[in-house]
Amino acid sequence: MTQPRTLAEPDYRDLIEAAGDIIYTLDLDGRFTYVNAASIRLMGRPAEALIGQHFDSVLAPH
Repeated sequence: MTQPRTLAEPDYRDLIEAAGDIIYTLDLDGRFTYVNAASIRLMGRPAEALIGQHFDSVLAPH
């Protein structure tokens, strides 16, 4: 169960989504678990196409 956030615990989601830089998280196997709006825009793929993909299949030079 998720605990409600307090004022002492900032929520950075809006900041991360508004950032012009690519911000993402990976699991221990190197697969995307989160991509922000800039990632989607710059990689040219919807989040659904990136989540679960290994980073080297997306970020490696072709």
